[in-house]
Amino acid sequence: NMSVEEGELYNFGDISIESQIEELKPEVLELFLLTQEGARYDSSAIDDSIELLTEVAGLRGYAFVDIRPQVRRNRDERTVDIIFVINEAPRVYVEEIKIIDNVRTHDKVIRREMRLVEGDAYNSSKLRRSEIRVQALQFFREVNVEQIEGTSEDKTILEITVEEQPTGELSA
Repeated sequence: NMSVEEGELYNFGDISIESQIEELKPEVLELFLLTQEGARYDSSAIDDSIELLTEVAGLRGYAFVDIRPQVRRNRDERTVDIIFVINEAPRVYVEEIKIIDNVRTHDKVIRREMRLVEGDAYNSSKLRRSEIRVQALQFFREVNVEQIEGTSEDKTILEITVEEQPTGELSA
C-alpha cells in the first residue's frame, strides 16, 4: 500500500504594501491587490497583482516603478505573508527589438503579439505579457526574452530568441 502526499497547501497571511513613492499611498494601492488574506496561496495572484499595481502607478504618472514582493513563509500556521515593495525605477526606453533564430515564422507575426514596440517606455509587465502571447502562438518550443544594454543608459535592447516547433501538421 503506497500513499502519495501532496505538497502542503498554504494560505495568504498578512499582505501589505510599502511604497517609497510618496504620491503612491499604500492604502489606495491595497484596493488593487488580487491577493487576499486567508485565501489559498497562489503565485499567479502575486504576478497579477504586480501587473495591476504597475498599471495603476502608470495611470498616476509613474510609468517606471519596480515592484518586488517580499515573501515570508510561516510553516507553523501554513501561511505566506507578502509585502509588495514599490520603488521608483530609472526611466528606460526600448531601443530595439531583435528576433533571433526565427526561420519560418515571420518576424511580423511575433511583433504583432508584442505589447511593447521600439521607442516605448520599458514596462516589465507588458514584456511578460508579450512573452506569454508569443508562447501562446504554439509555433515555438521555446521563447526567451533577454534585456541587453542599449546605446545609452536609458535604452534597452530586447532580444527575443525563439526555437521553432518541428513541423509536420502545420501548413499554410
